[in-house]
Amino acid sequence: MEIAVTFRHMEPTEALKKYADERVARISRHFVEESDARVVLSVNRHHHHAEVRLNSGGVAMRGHETSTDMYNSIDRAVSKIERQLTRYQGKLRRFTQPKAVATVEIHTLELEEENTLAPEPATKLVRSRSFDAHPLSIDEAMMQIDLLDNAFLVFVNAQTSQINVLYRLEDDSGFGLIDTGSVTGVPAG
Repeated sequence: MEIAVTFRHMEPTEALKKYADERVARISRHFVEESDARVVLSVNRHHHHAEVRLNSGGVAMRGHETSTDMYNSIDRAVSKIERQLTRYQGKLRRFTQPKAVATVEIHTLELEEENTLAPEPATKLVRSRSFDAHPLSIDEAMMQIDLLDNAFLVFVNAQTSQINVLYRLEDDSGFGLIDTGSVTGVPAG
């Protein structure tokens, strides 16, 4: 397993790098050989942030923790991934992510401040990001969004071959699904 440790807003120390390597390597036995891990350690005021991102066999996992001690943050982030592994252990063995079938772009727009001369407030593009959408079943998509701890996941539904968006409900009571294949009245193309 390839492990990369990055330091942000702090002095890099060999002791922290070695500790993060050892902790992440300890859980590497659960992954296929072509795995990689990215560890980002940062300090913001007196908060020590540790973020661990793992990619293995098409499955991505993320653990992020904050505390007043960097070693504690690393331990807690790795423990979060270990809990994810035990919860999804059976599913992860069967999960192989197929090749991407669609590229999706997400644009973040922002309303400009209201101007009394303009009849309507204008919007401007703040950020644009594109990524590949992989074919997944709805169960696999729920597992992936849970592992990444994201607010939403765009994927190609393996059963319908349509682009779907899975999102977390605001009250954390479950997930919502937007199925673009069921949209009617919109011209294609």
